[in-house]
Amino acid sequence: MKPFSIRDRNPEWIAKMHELDSDNDTSAVIFNCKYPIETMFHTNLIAYYTTPSVAKLQALKSEGYDIYIDNFKKINSELYNLNFIHYVEITGSENR
Repeated sequence: MKPFSIRDRNPEWIAKMHELDSDNDTSAVIFNCKYPIETMFHTNLIAYYTTPSVAKLQALKSEGYDIYIDNFKKINSELYNLNFIHYVEITGSENR
C-alpha cells in the first residue's frame, strides 16, 4: 500500500455485511469469512475465517445463534444437509 494511493474505503462486501447485520434480531455468526476482523469491526456479527464441525454448528444453533456461511472457500458438502444454516455470497471466492 502506498501512502497516498486512492483505495476504496467502502467495498461492496462491507455494505453486504451491514445489510446482513441489520437483518438480524438475534446474535449471528458467519463462518468461512474472508475478512473476519474487518467484519467484526464494522458490524455486530461474530466472524471466523474457518468453518467448524457439524457438532459445533449444532451446538451454536441450540444456543440461539443464527449461522451464516460465506462463499469464500469451498464448503464441505455435509453442511448442506443442515437446514438451519444460511448460505450467503459476500466476500467471493478465493480466486478473486
